[in-house]
Amino acid sequence: YWLIKWIDKMKSTFYKTYLDKVYYLDFYSIEKYWKTYLWNLMFYAKQTWDTELAERVIDEIKAPIYNLIRIKNIDSFAFIPPSIDRKIQLMDELKEWLWIDLKELKLIKLFRDKVVAQKSLNKKIDRIENARDTIFILDKKFKSDTILLIDDAVWSWATLNETAKKIKERW
Repeated sequence: YWLIKWIDKMKSTFYKTYLDKVYYLDFYSIEKYWKTYLWNLMFYAKQTWDTELAERVIDEIKAPIYNLIRIKNIDSFAFIPPSIDRKIQLMDELKEWLWIDLKELKLIKLFRDKVVAQKSLNKKIDRIENARDTIFILDKKFKSDTILLIDDAVWSWATLNETAKKIKERW
């Protein structure tokens, strides 16, 4: 499966990069061509909770995730928690449907005053601060050598980078 490597770009984007490796399946958007196929599937599955779209998302991502786990000897995983409260959370459904047979590091997202979705923030520093101030690790005794962080949509990479920072600082 063809995965896009992004770590070099991250190292030039952030003052400090906490992720060791970064892979993703599809670009968020392509200049002049708007959003990509996988982005559209994910977006509309989240917005409408159309089970057919959700199943198509799973069909697209399942094999590449399993392959990455196998070839990189990943021993645990964590899903980035959603910001927007929905009746059905696509990330929860993805976790259930993917059925990753590894230890799970549980993360939670808590807001102090009001909910601020990452996608609503335009500046990189605001996204970094929002991720830093809202994502928390639940399991203080968790042990792992290699954690696969999974997020449903990535634009600035701030959420993944800040989550990796918290994980590395904890252990």
